[in-house]
Amino acid sequence: MKQANIHSNNEVALNTVDDGVDVAVDHTVLELEPALTSLAWELEAPFVDVWKIEQQHIDHYKHVNNVAYVSQLEKLAWKHSNKLGLSMQDYKEFDRGMVIQQHVLNYHFAAHLGDEIACATWIASCDNKFRLSRAFQFISLKTLKTVFSAQTQFVCVSLSKGSPKRMPAKFIEIYGQAAKLSNPSSKVSSSKVRGSKVNSKADDSERD
Repeated sequence: MKQANIHSNNEVALNTVDDGVDVAVDHTVLELEPALTSLAWELEAPFVDVWKIEQQHIDHYKHVNNVAYVSQLEKLAWKHSNKLGLSMQDYKEFDRGMVIQQHVLNYHFAAHLGDEIACATWIASCDNKFRLSRAFQFISLKTLKTVFSAQTQFVCVSLSKGSPKRMPAKFIEIYGQAAKLSNPSSKVSSSKVRGSKVNSKADDSERD
């Protein structure tokens, strides 16, 4: 079985969270070699991070737990937003946040201990007002098959009040441009994605 040959450099930085505690955050800077960019991505211009499956991700069936995928979605979305130029500090300054309204999750194949998964995300659409959607696709570097895919719908809200608010100009500029690059007419579009729907509360843990 052909395997992709991917190299990554791990850098650790300190981020300060709301309670003033510094926590170590692992930032993976990928060298996007042909082996990675040539994978069968559903959309154009993916943001890609490599996820190494460890024991903490494994359930009693000896494959990756469903919840671990959801946790990886959140981490990947934040890394992508940071890469695009939006951080939690920006969210606080604008008193705006993109909060999850709905997940659509698709588990295609099992992943196991020691596997390396190429995890991609895109801004699939942005209405430049209140809503945007993200597409996700995870490909095993061992089998070169898509093991997981998802779409997440976000709504822009006021952080202080929790009510829907229009996106600030910086959100529209950054997320809107990212959406144009992703080819949202792809078969990952929400009308063609099937899977279990999970409605989530708009709390801090779900901000893009």
